[in-house]
Amino acid sequence: MAILLIGANFRNKGAEAMALTALEELHKRYPRCKLLMASYAKAETVAYGEHPYRIDDGETWTLLRNPRNFLRPLILLTAMIPGLRSWALRRDLYLQLFGGCHLVVDISGFALSSQRPYVRQLVYALEVTTARWLGVPMVAMTQAFGPFDSSISRAIARYCLNSIDLVIARGEQSYKYAGALMNTSSGKLIQCADSAYLFSAEDSTEVIAPRLPSQATKRRRIGVVPNVNILRSRVEAPSDGQYLDALVQLITHLTGNLDADVLLVCHECYPGELDDDWVAREVISRTAESARISHVAASQSAAALKAVIGGLDFVIASRFHSVVAAASTGTPFLAVGWSHKYHELVEEIGLTNAVCEGRGMSGDALVERFEQSWSARGVNRNRLTVEREKLRARAMVAFDEIEKRWPATKL
Repeated sequence: MAILLIGANFRNKGAEAMALTALEELHKRYPRCKLLMASYAKAETVAYGEHPYRIDDGETWTLLRNPRNFLRPLILLTAMIPGLRSWALRRDLYLQLFGGCHLVVDISGFALSSQRPYVRQLVYALEVTTARWLGVPMVAMTQAFGPFDSSISRAIARYCLNSIDLVIARGEQSYKYAGALMNTSSGKLIQCADSAYLFSAEDSTEVIAPRLPSQATKRRRIGVVPNVNILRSRVEAPSDGQYLDALVQLITHLTGNLDADVLLVCHECYPGELDDDWVAREVISRTAESARISHVAASQSAAALKAVIGGLDFVIASRFHSVVAAASTGTPFLAVGWSHKYHELVEEIGLTNAVCEGRGMSGDALVERFEQSWSARGVNRNRLTVEREKLRARAMVAFDEIEKRWPATKL
């Protein structure tokens, strides 16, 4: 018996948190099942092969690479021809493993949306087609769905959503976007909280202790989580530097007006590409008070980064799962997003004053929104304390529903 997880990697720390959570929760429910995870990353930060669960029971799961094989659609089509299935699947190890699984669980971030390139949407559709043609049940528990502003995006999403066996939407808006294209009477669409609310942090002492003069001076510690996607997805040309300038102005305000030490906590790293670490380095190089800024690189584990966020006085968070980390550790935050998934995440907690749109935002506007959320941090911290266990319970619904529909005794 085998279950395959797709759509995540260890280069993105939010994806890592989702992957490790899914592996642990599925392992609890299917203890005798072999769990596999396929990564799109060209070079992973952990080795391919077997790894122990964070639950120390001596069992292992397997990380494998899902290479982008441009012949895969042709191989998949050939596998549908009577008598050629075995021959075709031997040409692609990933398809061979896929076809041998009893369930596929997609834990990707954000694929079915007009805000994503058509290539990404089509790659997702290929995964759905693979599950459908090979007769493997598929569960989609991605961060968000929609919007679908073009006829092409709507067509791709309609095909995918109605071909998947269970669609788990995180937020209200995503639920509505998906529901508008699905036959909701089928019972295949449900809603629950993000799975990473179940993800536990680890001791962050070794990560942040050498960088924090505030440990001695008792200055406030404020985190800034950058997101290169805001730079890429803005209406203006990404080279004009407005997002970087806004971050510099914000950090200057934090170090000057609040006398705070700032941690730039990065969540994504792809060597040789523009990523969050690149944004952090650019911001530090442009800031006069660079000695008051610490760069916590994305090479750290997701558990360590969550612990770092949990030790802050406040965080301005532009990565989706940095907001989840803040909410689940009771750290007051301002979410600075680039899609509706940030708004629906924060609205689920009941903190509508703690989220804003980051694309095209000026430094003055960003500082103003920070000041508003900073003033409300006490109230917001109390709200998070009340909501944390509720969010964990709602996150557990996804895995309970999978187990209910595919009992271990029947897989």
